[in-house]
This record gives sequence, C-alpha cells and structure tokens, in this order.
Amino acid sequence: MVSPASAPLRAIFFLEKSQDNLIAPMSDPMERRNRLLGCLIRPVVTPDWWDRTLPLINDAATTIPCYTMRFDKSGKIVEIVKNLLTQGDRVAKKRNAVGSLEEVRND
Repeated sequence: MVSPASAPLRAIFFLEKSQDNLIAPMSDPMERRNRLLGCLIRPVVTPDWWDRTLPLINDAATTIPCYTMRFDKSGKIVEIVKNLLTQGDRVAKKRNAVGSLEEVRND
C-alpha cells in the first residue's frame, strides 16, 4: 500500500548482529548524531546540502529515541520489540519527552 500520509517517527533502531537479543537505549545525543550521520546517503555533497541536512540530523538526535538492537537469527527479538513498543506507548501517555528506558532483553 502506498500513501502520501505521514506517520510519527517514534524510534530509530541501529541494528547489530549478536549472540544476544536485547535493545539498549542510546542516551548520548552525540553518539546518536554520529550514528545517524554514518547512515546518510550523500548524493551531491555541497555546503548548501550540509546546511539543510545537519540541523535535521541534530534535531532527530535530540528528539527521537534511539536504540541499539542486538539480535541473533532465532527471532526472539520480535517479542522484545513488541514489549518495548507497549512500554513506549505507556511512557508516551505519561510524558511528552525522550526518556531513558531500561535496557530490554529476553533471557
């Protein structure tokens, strides 16, 4: 389905192959900014492009919750993601700010 409608970006996950299944919040805005910069696709890099892109990256790094998601091939990470989303919905209803959620894992 294709739609011109928009939806809120509730979280960003940086994926890492691992032997564990866990989701850990990234609390440092500079670390989040650097990880986001590493994911950019740079078409034609000009000073004007940087002037438009850097504020967007900085805004995302300070306002959108970011997580490191480490997972194996077992599929156990799916339940952890569902738990995080449920927890996030409850937290969002209580406050409208980026909070520090505990590390989430399924052992």
